[in-house]
Amino acid sequence: MDSNIRKLTKEQEGLWLDYCINPDSIQYNSYVFLLIKGNLDLEHFIECQDIVLNHFNTIKIKFIIKDGVPYQSLLKDTGSGYFKFTDLTQKSENNESPESIFKKMISRPFKLEEEVCFRICLIKFSEDCYYYGFTQHHILSDAFTADIFCQALSCTYNEGVKALKDKWAQKTLDE
Repeated sequence: MDSNIRKLTKEQEGLWLDYCINPDSIQYNSYVFLLIKGNLDLEHFIECQDIVLNHFNTIKIKFIIKDGVPYQSLLKDTGSGYFKFTDLTQKSENNESPESIFKKMISRPFKLEEEVCFRICLIKFSEDCYYYGFTQHHILSDAFTADIFCQALSCTYNEGVKALKDKWAQKTLDE
């Protein structure tokens, strides 16, 4: 078997079973929302987000089925389908709000065997006000881990990649 494919943990097996019984449930969607005030270099922010996503292996998990058995597969790259940017300053007569966008994001169930198990959105509310949302299926980790991800993103954006690697060193499964 491919070295990037691993059995589920006992905790993940329980969550997988519940997912199979209730595939449209959102009860395991955990999330963190942040207010970002001040000037934001959007290109740099997205670049830092990709660096942080690729730094934490727990986020880069996708679930696959082989011979009827679920496994977790470590992705080399998360792709870009997880991220949505919305500029509310450019939409006239827009009925959307940050709250309505976040609600849509967290109220959609994850299809564990079809997509990455997290979603991210960044909303530009005004020239110096952004909202950032990160939601994931609990089968990856918990809301505490999502908060660490957001701290790591802030650290990388403000202090650089070296600070990320110094503060959140990652070990492989073989170490």
